Amino acid sequence: MKKTRLTINDIAKLANVSRSTVSRALNNNPEVSKETKERIQAVIEQYHYHPSTYARRMVTKSCDTIGLYIGERLKVHHASAQVLQGVIEKSTSENFDIIICGGKTEEQLVEMYQGGQVEGFIVLNPHANARHQLSVLEQNSIPYICTAECGTEGEFYCVDIDNEKASYDMMEYLLSLGHRKFAFVFEVGDTVESISYRFKGCKKKLAQCGIHVPEDHILRLDISNRKIPAEILQGWVSGPSPVTAIIALTDDLAMRVVDILEKLRIRVPEDVSVVGFDDLTEILEGYPMTTIRQDFYQKGVVACEKMFDFIRNKTSLKKEWGILPYELIIRESAGRIGSENKDEKEECL
Repeated sequence: MKKTRLTINDIAKLANVSRSTVSRALNNNPEVSKETKERIQAVIEQYHYHPSTYARRMVTKSCDTIGLYIGERLKVHHASAQVLQGVIEKSTSENFDIIICGGKTEEQLVEMYQGGQVEGFIVLNPHANARHQLSVLEQNSIPYICTAECGTEGEFYCVDIDNEKASYDMMEYLLSLGHRKFAFVFEVGDTVESISYRFKGCKKKLAQCGIHVPEDHILRLDISNRKIPAEILQGWVSGPSPVTAIIALTDDLAMRVVDILEKLRIRVPEDVSVVGFDDLTEILEGYPMTTIRQDFYQKGVVACEKMFDFIRNKTSLKKEWGILPYELIIRESAGRIGSENKDEKEECL
């Protein structure tokens, strides 16, 4: 005999109650008496009933689905991939579905939410140009949370480390090694806004020490053309006023700097120190880079935790910043340059 799937109407008949009573019991409604709940539960266990996800959503008015907004990205690499893994695994463990949203306009995001397709959005590492879309979500009271800084502090909901403080700590460490002449490498344009805060933290510490970095010691790379000219690095290290430390604001750039220096036969850290940011093992591949470590996977997990807590418990989302930990990882790519200028070093620390 062919088995048929038991419906909620079948459960109601077997338990001698109404269909609406079964629905309320399944959702633990306090209006249903303990005895009735037990009778319904006995039928469920006897017939191995599993309530339809669709039916449960119709009753609770909840779709148990979040939108993962990835913007115009066609590929997700390195840090973003780790964040994405955290989002997917946490959502799966909490029985939430994910809809990947790529290239949608703010109007389409609003339609998705208002149409009941999603209960909110996780915004994956937003670029600086995402501020308008985030503002539209806020104007329409749509829950969202970003996995990286975007805008000014407290402007949008996000989970991230304090990038400004982390880079400030890195500069403080380099100063403690005796470094006073620096160069910077970072990307500008359509990139995550945390990069600008890293540069801001470096400049803040240097300003406190009265150290000025010449404009020609700052290499701003357009994200569409990320080539680092070897002649620039050569001039920094071998010029009339040689730098002693190069600060790359991502590990990817730091490793490209190291590769070019090696081809130029410039030693790290004997001739110049190099530091990075993020401690991405797939980028560093075992190279002893001094860097700032952050847990990108945990970013995805925490973003989901905050979103799910908001959806289920109606807790308020907070515009916090710097809520995730970071760590200065000291390795062999940055070295001490000697004991000269002792008074100046103590003043900067």
